[in-house]
Amino acid sequence: LFEILRKDPHFREYMFWMGVFGGGNLMLTSQLVVIFSEHLHLSASLQIALLSVIPLGLLPLFVPFWARMFDQGHIVEYRARQSWVLVGAVFAITLGTWLHSMGLLWFGAVMLAVAYAGSNLGWNLGHNDFAATGRAQHYMGVHVTLTGVRGAIAPPAGILIYQWLESLRPGSGIYSLVLPLAFVTAGAMGFSHMRRVMRGMQGQSEDKSR
Repeated sequence: LFEILRKDPHFREYMFWMGVFGGGNLMLTSQLVVIFSEHLHLSASLQIALLSVIPLGLLPLFVPFWARMFDQGHIVEYRARQSWVLVGAVFAITLGTWLHSMGLLWFGAVMLAVAYAGSNLGWNLGHNDFAATGRAQHYMGVHVTLTGVRGAIAPPAGILIYQWLESLRPGSGIYSLVLPLAFVTAGAMGFSHMRRVMRGMQGQSEDKSR
């Protein structure tokens, strides 16, 4: 793991932004479970529908769309576009939660399905665009390990921040959703920055070859 991250700066940066982006995504669900129960007082079946049934049940419908986009270029190009869909989904759910708007929450759940379809495709295959021949399994191992690390940190951190805000002022825990929104937005901006840098490097290489 450390050898690959040390020797491949592009993959190292990609993993960093994946950690930021994925950490926000993982933090979101843990906070919503508590907020839906304690603030919006939604029934268990409604929570399951919003957080699992819709995002995961509709996911297969959107995979073909993302698959065509995935085939068009490097994973960084793909993530620079796909990641903003998750930003939009998290924003819609956050706003819907603050406004107690079920319409926005249902819309956000559908947007999550669109975003998750693209995220799952990129997560399973994206490392191949960095790995040399015969190293794909090693790069996947790095990716899986770092996903486990953020999975162990992000959800508990999100709940701790929620509880801290509630201890300061009852009812203010709902604003802890700013954190996952900030994380996924920062991750999307990071992917966009990587895309600009890689395009600049590609342009320089083309100029030198002429």
